Amino acid sequence: NYLLNLNAYAGTPIYIAFREWVDDNVNNGDYIGLDLVQTTSIPANDAGVINITTPATQCGLTNQETVTVTVKNFGLNSLSSIPVKYKYNGGTVVSEVIPGPLAYNATTTYTFTAKVDASTPDVLDSIFAYTDAVSDGNHANDTSLYYFMNIGSKVTPYSNPLETNGDLFGMIYNDVNLDGATWGIYDSAGVGYSIAALYIYSATNAANDWLFTSCIDLVPGNYKFDFMEQVGNEGTLIYPERMEVKMGNDNTPAAMTTTIMPSTNLSDTVFTLKSNAFTISAGGTYYFGFHAISDANEWYLAIDNIDIYDITTSVSEIENNELKVYPNPAQNTLNIEGNEIIKSISMMNSFGQMINAEQINAKQHQINTSDLAPGVYFIQVQTESKFFTKQITIIK
Repeated sequence: NYLLNLNAYAGTPIYIAFREWVDDNVNNGDYIGLDLVQTTSIPANDAGVINITTPATQCGLTNQETVTVTVKNFGLNSLSSIPVKYKYNGGTVVSEVIPGPLAYNATTTYTFTAKVDASTPDVLDSIFAYTDAVSDGNHANDTSLYYFMNIGSKVTPYSNPLETNGDLFGMIYNDVNLDGATWGIYDSAGVGYSIAALYIYSATNAANDWLFTSCIDLVPGNYKFDFMEQVGNEGTLIYPERMEVKMGNDNTPAAMTTTIMPSTNLSDTVFTLKSNAFTISAGGTYYFGFHAISDANEWYLAIDNIDIYDITTSVSEIENNELKVYPNPAQNTLNIEGNEIIKSISMMNSFGQMINAEQINAKQHQINTSDLAPGVYFIQVQTESKFFTKQITIIK
């Protein structure tokens, strides 16, 4: 962008010429292209809201959240006493004044004294903010529209297959080393070619990248943290990865103070269960972080099917016949019956490898086990409100 004073040419046709030249006749490049050449007059007075930064989508928003905007002066004149306004969810206009002065092309950040009630969870809220400068010469750049959400805390049993937008709400990544190689969500990369979270390698930098869950409310007790993981391979060539899992009271690296899974070398080329026990001594809201710390120039690390459940609850509920799994040992069929609607069933072998996963939506289900090799297997069952793990034996 170039600012030109053309007052001397008022009333006179003018031409603008573009000249290309090179200083080196040997290394003179290839070509230069021009496109979308525009000339516009700059109003004397022109301001607008170019960004709204708070409230941000996160857990735990309150009824006293601040609204912060960024305002830019697009006009030639320095501006003072700039009216700035917002409407929250289409409601009453809130009007305040930015003192200034604000020079041409400069920006300023302004936080309104009037706050908004954003405490209702899992509802999409909106803020429409705009300036109302005196004799504003261009109203097209006055406004900004912004959406955010107060994400409601999850509870256990917590099961996240990473399949829908709802599953991903509240999850964020942090590319600590700012190399652009970090976590993302990818189709056909998970268990059974479902959606999964992947860390993609850097050719030159070791990994230092976090993937954080949304907020989860936990009461004192003993828990299991389960997830499926897989690394990349080309035939017999395995690209090993390394990761740790931590827990804390905020979704930032500094807040991850409790180790769930210590730094672990991973070389599983099929999805494999990682199960880690942990204890909560003080109830509250927690976040879990997957910290990729692989060497440079590996390939990828995939995460899928995150489950958090109370160990004691799972055992006692089975004993109280809230879930029946029979016969055990099983030969050709396995029956599963619950007092509640069964949402999903997963089966793993003794190595933790997922061999079957189904969405059910019924109180009874039967699994064909005739093709399974004899041995020990694990069944994980998610009902409408509970999570169960059961060991079974297949015989022939």
